[in-house]
This record gives sequence, structure tokens and C-alpha cells, in this order.
Amino acid sequence: MRSSHVAVVAFTASLLISSCVMVGDTPVTGRMLAISRAELHSVVAAYRAVPDRAQTKIYRIEVVSRDEVHLLWTDFGSYDTMIRVHGKWRLGEGAIVLD
Repeated sequence: MRSSHVAVVAFTASLLISSCVMVGDTPVTGRMLAISRAELHSVVAAYRAVPDRAQTKIYRIEVVSRDEVHLLWTDFGSYDTMIRVHGKWRLGEGAIVLD
């Protein structure tokens, strides 16, 4: 019985911790432990350095892996992919979701 209470408390705590990870005013989801907060700031900075993405609003950051991050630029799921290539973040493919 005690172990089930510990599991419930641990699960609830992990939800609370994971639900409040932010980069600036943008929420972060996915495999957040795969990448540091400083690295997430590097991802956003590299994205902003792309000329036609400099002013794009980012609705959510989704960590896919330590070398891939999706930046959602619509509230219904369209995103750009940032990938790490030889230690540098580069704009990769994306997906456009039509409502």
C-alpha cells in the first residue's frame, strides 16, 4: 500500500515539474531531460537567426531527442524542426497542419 502512495506522489510531482518548464514565455514539452535549458535557448537563438523566422511566434517547444527539437509556430500543430549537426543547431524539415 505504501509503495502505491509513493508511486502516486512521484508521478504527480513529475507532472507538476514537467508542466512548468518554460523558455521565456514558451512552454516546453517532450523529452525535456534530454537537453539543457541553456541548449534550448541556443535552439531558439539559432531559429531566430534564420531570416524569415526572426519574428515568428513560437507557441510551444517540443523536445524530440537531444539532437532534434520541434518549434510549433501555430497553436494547432504546424512546426519547424531544429536539428543539431556537428554541435550546431540548424533548421531542418517542418510540417504544416491544415485546420
